[in-house]
Amino acid sequence: MSNHPMTRPLKWQGKSGGIIRLVGISALLITLVRPVAAATYVLQDVVDYRTIVVLVPSGEEETVRLTGIEAARPDLQAKAEAYLRTILRGHDELKLEFDRQQRDGSGRLLAYVWAVHRRDARWLAVNRVSMHFDRDGLTEYWGADKDDGLQYRCLNAELIRSGFARAAVIPPNVLYQKQLLSMTREAQERHRKEAEANRTSDVPRDLEECYRALKSKLRQPELVAFMNTAEEDLDRYDAGLGNWLRDRWGLSQDSELHQYFQGLGIADPLDISRIILTSFHRYLNGRDIRLDEQLQACLKKDVNLHTGD
Repeated sequence: MSNHPMTRPLKWQGKSGGIIRLVGISALLITLVRPVAAATYVLQDVVDYRTIVVLVPSGEEETVRLTGIEAARPDLQAKAEAYLRTILRGHDELKLEFDRQQRDGSGRLLAYVWAVHRRDARWLAVNRVSMHFDRDGLTEYWGADKDDGLQYRCLNAELIRSGFARAAVIPPNVLYQKQLLSMTREAQERHRKEAEANRTSDVPRDLEECYRALKSKLRQPELVAFMNTAEEDLDRYDAGLGNWLRDRWGLSQDSELHQYFQGLGIADPLDISRIILTSFHRYLNGRDIRLDEQLQACLKKDVNLHTGD
């Protein structure tokens, strides 16, 4: 990405008198695109992170799915929806760009959704880097002026850029497949570098790192006593070692270890610490940790609590 505050297409006069445009800003350039439909759709509601309801030019309501994306992780769907609501706030005019398949099996429109923004200094200050539909394609830009005084932001791409979504290859809608996959890789690498820079060095990122950290923390007598404890009696460690894990490893916060378990479907700090201790106990005793079985037991417990069984 260029660090220049404004990137404009380069252009020169060809022999035929026509203007040839080049955009040398990003690998996300699309050289052949279908133009955004001229019709304007009016936002009515946000259903979830990739589903909105719009008023079509005929005056009827249609449900629209943002094609080509899915949540980066299951636990990010709520945050992705909140982010979508935020970037749409006050910007109700939308344009829809369709791929080969225009509706899914439920009759919902499948589209690349472009938010239309009237150019103003305040909006540009808040949304300094954004997705822009130029005459030359989808590019990442820095507030370049447009002849019509409007900016167009692709919401499908913006959700990926923000890290809340990733590309989902669902043929035959593959118009922007290459670009969205590239954006996904860039967002994942950026998140990895940010997490590496921000994480506390002694906080593990997965179960394997938990084993190494616990072996380093526990003295040999403590390690032997833990290993020789019957598995059904491991809950005696909940108040001591378990509480230390929940506090020091950020199991009640948004630590990387907590995110790891959220990705497995487990968010309760007590469940996480028990899975860590049970897995570590089985690891020390040379047994299969049967992680899937532990996860299912926690999920079943949560279901029973909600149903009252």
